[in-house]
Amino acid sequence: MFKILMAILAIIVILVIGTLTYFDWFHSVVVIKKEMPALTFVYKKHQGSFKEVGKVMEELNKELPLLIGINLQRGIGVYLDNPNQKSESELRSLVGFIIEDLDLQKMDQVKMDQLKSKFKVATIPASLSYYSQFPFKGVISYMIAPLKVWPKFATEIAQTSMKPSAGIEIYDTKDKANNEKKIEFYMSTVLGEKLFEDLWRE
Repeated sequence: MFKILMAILAIIVILVIGTLTYFDWFHSVVVIKKEMPALTFVYKKHQGSFKEVGKVMEELNKELPLLIGINLQRGIGVYLDNPNQKSESELRSLVGFIIEDLDLQKMDQVKMDQLKSKFKVATIPASLSYYSQFPFKGVISYMIAPLKVWPKFATEIAQTSMKPSAGIEIYDTKDKANNEKKIEFYMSTVLGEKLFEDLWRE
């Protein structure tokens, strides 16, 4: 019986390590400074656990094509609060999809007016930012990537006098080098809290 239990335990350990390896739990996170491009996006406001933003994004992903006839490809989450400092019920986020330049070219003024009548549309200005990226291998990557990346951001920022700003995650970006998807992380070094607080209040 003992040998059987040990064998089962060994199999479980191998499966866990294999799963973590596949989803890049052991991926080395590197944080650099780079220019974040201006980001125009359509979004909904969400208050509550950050774990629930996926549901908000799914709702938008169903509604937007019916409204504007375009499938927006890259999701975005703008996280205004630190989950280590506030309760889940107080956490605020802006959840939506990036409107690319090509998307704007496909949309006439009527469609843009329809979009703005139902949802919030805003542009985050370009700015020098802390940046990192994480490979996307599946839904589990949405959970693993923040756990790996944001603590690294905190370590980097703690060595400066910068006051942390909103954390921005961009989903389903394709890497130009290998065409594989990745999750991108930005935190502006110059855009203060006021910009994001104003977006929340709109």
